[in-house]
Amino acid sequence: MTKARDLGDFISDGTIAETVTADGLNLGDDEKIQLGAGSDLQIYHDGQHSYVSDQGTGNIKYRAASRHQFENADGSKMYIQLVGDTVGQEYVQLRYNNATKLATTSTGASVTGTIAVSGDFNATSGTFTVQSNGTDILNVTSTLMSPQTDGAISLGSASNAFNNLHLDGAATIGGNVGIGTSSPATQASVQNTSTSLGLEIDTTSGFASGPTLRGYYRAGSAYKPIAMTGSSVHFGINDVEKMRIGSSGQIGLSGANYGTSGQVLTSGGSGAAPTWTTISAGAPFSGFGS
Repeated sequence: MTKARDLGDFISDGTIAETVTADGLNLGDDEKIQLGAGSDLQIYHDGQHSYVSDQGTGNIKYRAASRHQFENADGSKMYIQLVGDTVGQEYVQLRYNNATKLATTSTGASVTGTIAVSGDFNATSGTFTVQSNGTDILNVTSTLMSPQTDGAISLGSASNAFNNLHLDGAATIGGNVGIGTSSPATQASVQNTSTSLGLEIDTTSGFASGPTLRGYYRAGSAYKPIAMTGSSVHFGINDVEKMRIGSSGQIGLSGANYGTSGQVLTSGGSGAAPTWTTISAGAPFSGFGS
């Protein structure tokens, strides 16, 4: 008898009533293996794609004693591996070019390589921890950023045109620092825009002697500063020095003009600048006879 007749002996009303053992099962395109009373699970190929289609209620459950592995056509590379071993450790591996890049762990997930985020990166609860070689370096909560080692923290890079902030027990800032201003012109600038008062620390510009501390009030774009260095005090109008007190207590006009020995400071009259004047010896007094 032919195999078709042998199989027909087991079929009654379109139902296989007995166990059938076969060397293979060949179905054409769009011919389906259908399981379940309502053809709930269907397996077929439509000529272009292959399908495992759940058309019923409930879930598709994949069960394996050890591992689920998703591989390429010839089995040379694995894309995903779901592991359940004999000691109760279950984890998932996602791979790139056969190398595991992300794996679930007992505490969360382990990532090998670089994480590129195009949107926001949010830690919705708990503490966000940065580690190096298994050691906590930085902990970040919703209210606090805490270094966890005795090392330093640096923000920014001079090569990227950032102002550097370096913390290692003391703050080191590369660039200008502004309080009350977003555009500090000096190393440290404190400004109160409502009263036009300010304080600047500057070691690169200013009066000829290079002041390091300068207090001022602003009138338009002009400054009327008081500048103090380690050895002198300077007074200026419109950023031009008018008077200074030197390291020995001497008084200078328009810079380091202290006059010469024996000169006196003489008023130039209303609205005029004073000058250093040499006093000439006068004639003897003789107004009361010889």
